[in-house]
Formats: sequence, structure tokens, C-alpha cells
Amino acid sequence: MINNIRGRPAQLQINVVDDTLLLHGQADESAGKLLQGSVILDLPEPMKVRAVHLKFSGKMNVSWSEGIGHHQHYHKQERSLISHKWQYVPLTEMAVKKTYTLAAGQHKWYFELPLPGHLPQSLEAEGGRVSYRLKAVVERPFIQNIVKKKPIRIVRCILPSEYQLSQTLEIHNTWSDKMEYAITLPSKIYAHGETIPISFDIRPIADNLRVRSLSGTLKEYCTYTTTERSKTDTRVVRMEKKDKPFLSVALGDGNEWKKVIKLIVPERAPFIFCDADNEMIRIRHKLKFVISLENADGHTSELRCSVPIIVIDTFVQRNEGNILPAYDESWRSVPYDRAVVNTLRTRSSISAEGAASSSSTSTPVNVPQPPLPPQQREPITIAGRTRAVSISSTSKGIHSDENDIPLSRRNNPMGVPSSDDHNGGAGYQPRSVESSHGLWWHGMELSRVPSYRTAAQQEPASLSSSLPPYDSLSVSPRWTR
Repeated sequence: MINNIRGRPAQLQINVVDDTLLLHGQADESAGKLLQGSVILDLPEPMKVRAVHLKFSGKMNVSWSEGIGHHQHYHKQERSLISHKWQYVPLTEMAVKKTYTLAAGQHKWYFELPLPGHLPQSLEAEGGRVSYRLKAVVERPFIQNIVKKKPIRIVRCILPSEYQLSQTLEIHNTWSDKMEYAITLPSKIYAHGETIPISFDIRPIADNLRVRSLSGTLKEYCTYTTTERSKTDTRVVRMEKKDKPFLSVALGDGNEWKKVIKLIVPERAPFIFCDADNEMIRIRHKLKFVISLENADGHTSELRCSVPIIVIDTFVQRNEGNILPAYDESWRSVPYDRAVVNTLRTRSSISAEGAASSSSTSTPVNVPQPPLPPQQREPITIAGRTRAVSISSTSKGIHSDENDIPLSRRNNPMGVPSSDDHNGGAGYQPRSVESSHGLWWHGMELSRVPSYRTAAQQEPASLSSSLPPYDSLSVSPRWTR
């Protein structure tokens, strides 16, 4: 925001639908994301401008210094990841006019940009950075420009198909005829703020063996690379240690001792960074374990081992948009049915005509009416046993009586479109559940497998051991060329 010389300040804003974009999956499989929003310029009075434009840019850079004093060397490199520009005033950059006058009031320009899925995620490390931002500029003649910046954060999260990384990880071995040990992790991948339970399972072989301490350490390795040199920084992110975990009880005689140490992953940067792997920045993590032992003669020894783990920002949220329904809930999904769709359309038109006729005389009849509010719409109910769709309606002209169904529909209970259906005749009615009760399958939808709970509640069907008669099969739909 910059003050206008003649009056109150002129405001420039950048509004985005979401300033944090989630890229699902690895760089080679992600579908990308759509960045969209608007630029708003609020002017209290007319203003002369040279141009109004918006630019989205992404950059990656690394920098560090080595040595002391005169022998110090500074290494730096920057790389452009993405760049896109929108020109609002003038519409093209080839315009020859030098100034343009914008009227007083609010000016709003929309933008959208599909971002590729291979973009590295945002990062702010000690020696490297990956950043994205939007920058709007209002260029003015002989006056300071109006500039507005907005950072955009890109986060990469794993797909459900990558959940094989969450399988249990175990280290099992025997150490110098002293003990058998197993260190177990519930997963190989963890998100910010998550707790890592480290399970130690120790079975001693030697007598009078004591465990002095158990510890788990999360270490981070950051490697920064330029065209000429690279550098690796190592730091301890979090450490948990338990002294005398078994209350100084000597291990022996085949006893087995178990202990769980909980290590919490920090919730945000710069306390910990997510795993990254690209040409200039590589970040990885390891969990290191130490088991400190004391022999019967007082001699101490330590067992050390480590495993690589993956730290991410977040997991993909399990919502209705990205997962399949549970098996017990699969019956709630309604397949496409032409009869149901046509009935809904008919009911909507009847409701609109009824609303138009009940309105005041000053309102023309041919004016289209708005759709009914949600609380006034007729519901679609799904029967869990029959897996069929039934439409309950009290609107005039919609009947569910089987006597109102034309003969062609009664003889065609499977819902195969007849000549009357294609001609849009008045006798067209939706498929009814009652019309199939007389058939040998008792109205069940054979193409859908019921849930175990639903099947357990049903009475055993008394089906004939022989094949059905030909007459009952003659009503099946036949496909003819």
C-alpha cells in the first residue's frame, strides 16, 4: 500500500483461492495444481498508469561460506524454477501508448496458472532456499510504483499408493553371544509433529547382563551443491534417552525385556526440514539407536545401529474426494439411471410451474423461476436391502401406482428403453422396485454385492435347485442389431 499524493491511499491486493498448494505424489507422478485468484486495485480517484501486471516466479538458491579471514570463500548459485506474467494494462506489452487513465473505483483482474507436478516444495534451510511468490506492480509516470507481493507455499505429500512406506520396520540381530535384540518402528515415513514409538525388545544370552541406557536420535543431513562444489551439514534434531530402563534388574535365565521410547518429530521448520532431493538441495534423515550394556565384571559396551526414515510435511487427507467408500458404505453410491434422471427433471419443471402459477399476477408466467431451496427438495432414498433407487414425491403428476405404468413398461421390468421412452410419451415412468417383486430374484440388484451386515440380516432365500422356466427368462432384455 502506497499513499496517493492527492488523497487517501490507493490499495493494491492479491487474493488467491489457496496460498498453500498440495502436490500429491512424487515429482514424476504428480498431476500438479491450479493456482488461481485475482488482483484488486482500489482507487479513490482517477490515476494515470503506464502498466499493471502480475508475475509468478519460483527460485531455488544455495549459498555458504568456507574458510576464515582472507582465505574465506563464498559459494552461491541461483536457479529459476518457473516464471509466468499476466499483463492487464495495456493488454499487450507491444502497445506504444505511454500512459493510461484508470477511473476511480475498484478494478479487478482474474488470473489462473496450472503448476506442473515436478516443482520442488517450498524450503527455507540454512544454506538453501526454495521460494515462490506473486508480485503485482502498478507502474506510474514520475511517481513511485505501487507494488504488492504475496508468498505461495508448495507442499508435497504422499499418495495412498505410497503407504507401503508405512509398513513396519524391524532390526533384528544377535550381538557377540551377549543378547538377541529387535528394534521396531511402525513406519518408515513420518510427518511434522508426529510421535515415533521406538520399541526395544531384548533377550539376553549371557548371565548377569544389565542394560544401562536406551536412546534414539533423529539426525538430519543437508547437502547443498553448486556447479563447482558441495557441502553437507549434519545436526541432531531430537534425542530421547532412558537410563536404567529395566530398574537395574539383571537380565538372565531367559528373561525378555521390552521398552518403548517415544520420540516426537518437531512440528515445523527451522527445527526440522522435509526430505528433499533435487540438483541443488538434498535433505535426508536417519534414526540412530544405542543400547548400552554392563557385563557382570563391570565392563561396559554399546551397540549402535541406524535406519533411514522419511520426514514429510503432511499426509494426504482421507476425504470423500480422494478415496473409495468403505465396503459397508458402497451401497450408498447410486449408479446412473436414466429413469431417475428424467423423473428428477420432470419434477423440477412441475415445481417451477407450480411456483409460477402461485406467484402474484404482476409476475410474468414465462419468467424462469429459481430452483427450490434444499429444504424443499424431494429426497432420494436408497433402500439398503434392495439396493434400488426410489423417488418419494408428493408433486401433482408423479404417481407410483403400478396401474399407472403403461403396458409396455409392465412387460419390461428391467428398464429397457422402449419406443414410448424414446418418444418421450406421457406414459414414461421410472423403474419401480415393486415391478420386479414377482421375479425369481425377488427384486435384488444382482450386479451389486451386499455387505456382510446386510446379508446377515436377510432371511435365507428359498431358490429352486432347478433352472428357472423359460417364461420367466423371456422378460430379460435382448440386444438386437
